[in-house]
Amino acid sequence: MNKENIEKFICNKGELITKILLSSYDSADFEINSESIEKEVFDVSLSYARIFFFEAGSFLDEESRDEYKSHVLARFNVEKKKVLKMNDINLLAHCIKVEVIDRLDDQDILFL
Repeated sequence: MNKENIEKFICNKGELITKILLSSYDSADFEINSESIEKEVFDVSLSYARIFFFEAGSFLDEESRDEYKSHVLARFNVEKKKVLKMNDINLLAHCIKVEVIDRLDDQDILFL
C-alpha cells in the first residue's frame, strides 16, 4: 500500500470532517460539547478508515504500522499496550482524528 495515498486520504478526510464540524458547530459548542464532538469525529473517522481498507483490499505494511503507532502514542494520552494492540482501521481513524484536531487548532478552536 502506497504511503503517499494513505497520507493524502488522511488529509482529505480530515479536511472534510473539519469543514462539516465548522459548519455545524460554533466555538462555544466545542467547549461545551467537547466529549460528544470528539466521539463524533472518531466515529466518522472510523467509518472512513473501514471504507479505505475495504476499497484498498490490503492493510498497512509493518513499517507504516509502526510509524502510525508512534504518531498516535505521541498525540494521545493512551496506554502503549492499547496502541500496540490497535488494528490498522483504528490506527488510521486516530490519524484522521489528529488531522481534524490540527485543522481545528489552525482555526483557533480547541476542544481536546
